[in-house]
Amino acid sequence: MFYFSQLNTALDKIINQHRPFRKVFFKIFVNEKIAAIDQKNFVSITLDILRNYFILDFALADTLEHYQSKSKEAFLFLIVLYLLRFKKADEEDIYEQYLNCKTLLRLNADKNDFTMIVKLSKQPHLLSDEIKRHPYLYNSLILNVPEFLLRSFVADFGTEMAPKIAISLHSKAASFYLPYKNDEIESPLLSKIRLSSSEYIYRAIDKQAVKNEIKSASLDAIPLDFSFAYYLSKIDEFVLGSKVIAFNQTSPFMSLYLAKKLSSCLGKITPVFVSDDSYRLALDIKKKYQADNYYPLFAKTELVKTYEAYEDFQIVLFEGKDTGIGKISSAFSLLPSLRETDFQASYQCQLSGLIEASDFVKPDGLLLFYNHSLLNVDSKRVTTMFLREKKNFTVLKESYLFPFDHDSDGGYFSLMRRAY
Repeated sequence: MFYFSQLNTALDKIINQHRPFRKVFFKIFVNEKIAAIDQKNFVSITLDILRNYFILDFALADTLEHYQSKSKEAFLFLIVLYLLRFKKADEEDIYEQYLNCKTLLRLNADKNDFTMIVKLSKQPHLLSDEIKRHPYLYNSLILNVPEFLLRSFVADFGTEMAPKIAISLHSKAASFYLPYKNDEIESPLLSKIRLSSSEYIYRAIDKQAVKNEIKSASLDAIPLDFSFAYYLSKIDEFVLGSKVIAFNQTSPFMSLYLAKKLSSCLGKITPVFVSDDSYRLALDIKKKYQADNYYPLFAKTELVKTYEAYEDFQIVLFEGKDTGIGKISSAFSLLPSLRETDFQASYQCQLSGLIEASDFVKPDGLLLFYNHSLLNVDSKRVTTMFLREKKNFTVLKESYLFPFDHDSDGGYFSLMRRAY
């Protein structure tokens, strides 16, 4: 049993509606009452189709004349081709489920379509010489990324770096870390990595091991994404009584770690959360760990001025809401749903938010802008245009973090100082 209709729904919500795949799975499992024994297989099939989406989609478009990418019928064809080619599923069983799903979706069932997909599944789909004469299209299919994205990588980083970045999007990142207060703590499951600040970050080999350690851990052991730890390591100035505000926080653990770091210099942090779930979790964590210098806030960036004063913080952190390319290795459902227009919308949203957040920086204070982008359009360009608007800021450090640098999520940061 492959749950064709539910698979079709999952692909439509993830690709066309940009829904997070974990929330999609949860709702489907609850509403459709999929048996627990089948849930793991359902997740595996959906994610595997997403991993191979571009080459499967192109093969079908090249074979079926009336194929319309990202339609409900197209998702059904994708499911059939995947199950026949990769799972070697029984043709008769697949055909019966295919017909039932067509009826349920009120689509016309064409035996010829199914026959052509069966034929396609039994042999590798060869790219024609005509396709090979279009290097961006050809290489985007080989690298399994959108053609426009590959063009952007080449424009920003050159022809040597672009394929390397594209390949890294499909590698599985291990970017869950445990920073410890005591550098002497060792574990056979963890290996040490030294950041530029000489602070140790312990990289978890096994994410489940991390979860198990957290259950019995004190505030000395906090799960921390490596990319955030990397950006944070660029800040050297945590002076006595430092006040920090962190905008657009999605996880309370990042700011909780910083609260622990600030406690040694009597500093405090105000993390601003974008969802009520994260905010409630932050309140629970504050109570559990008795973090007296941790003041969570739930508000949009433009409304924070209602609660906090301008020019009142030595350090302001701003996490940009970008397209998330740097996180694709751990959330690859993002890749098939990307559109070129997403980048311009991301740029405008981040720029306006960064300008608003910068008003909270004290003169001579620091502004750290970071995100999970790997393209200039919604990272470096944001910094450039921000500096044109805010001439009292200068860049101290600026860099990309590529997924292949540390086997982690990728992203971008710029550390700026306010002059007056």
